Amino acid sequence: MEGYNQARSRIRRTLQYCTCFVNLALSVTFFLALHSSWKFLSPCFQRQAIVIMTTFIYWICRQIMKPSYLIESLQFLIVFGLTERLNFADQEVMSTCLQADSVLTVFIYTVYFFIFGYYVGTVIVFTLLLLIAIIHDCYFVFIMQPRIIRERSIRGKEFDDIETYQYVKPDHNVSEDQLVCSICLTEFHLQEQVKRLPVCWHLFHKHCIQEWLKNHRECPYCRADVRVNLRFWKASGKKYHKDLNKDMMNNNIRRPTIELSHSFEVHQDSGSGSHNDIPFQQI
Repeated sequence: MEGYNQARSRIRRTLQYCTCFVNLALSVTFFLALHSSWKFLSPCFQRQAIVIMTTFIYWICRQIMKPSYLIESLQFLIVFGLTERLNFADQEVMSTCLQADSVLTVFIYTVYFFIFGYYVGTVIVFTLLLLIAIIHDCYFVFIMQPRIIRERSIRGKEFDDIETYQYVKPDHNVSEDQLVCSICLTEFHLQEQVKRLPVCWHLFHKHCIQEWLKNHRECPYCRADVRVNLRFWKASGKKYHKDLNKDMMNNNIRRPTIELSHSFEVHQDSGSGSHNDIPFQQI
């Protein structure tokens, strides 16, 4: 990998030297051609020739300064604009100011507008890229991001569908996840509002689980998909679960074991109170 980087650096340096040499050769050739014919050129072509020479010299130094292409283009467009403004002013006085009647004037005119087109094209490309970036960011912020948040979070009516209870002191041994909120790691207090997630039956403080579900859709304790469980819970029928809650309050049965199947059957284990009993009262 190091040898590849060194070879790549040598190739880049060689290309820079070749570019500088070509620009220098063009500058010298162009300067010699202008030196012998300078007095025969009109003020408009003299002005354009000066801009071309300045551009060639700048391209030689650009390999060292490494400026921003956009700043460079804007600077040269300002120079071209001032040059054209002066040319139009001279053309009103001398109608033949921009008349190309020799090989040198045709060359100057062609190179001048080639450089002008190069910088105009650079500005247009940068402008299009900037517009594309702005449109992409606006699309992501105002369309995609809200959609992603809706997919990854549970808010509004979905959150309200999760049942709310008032916590009561258990009269028997229960598992730790029914005594402590696994989000804030504090114990539940009497008559405190808690939310019980469907199917996995884990308890959390109402405000804790609300903040959690704004950015997640999984149970913080078991990583079960709350949205999928909530839809299954609705499809299995709330009446059954309400009757089941009464039995769970009376500690007559243990936490139900839900098995997903095509018929959406709900199975439960009977027996006396155990460590899986949940201490709450439904609001």
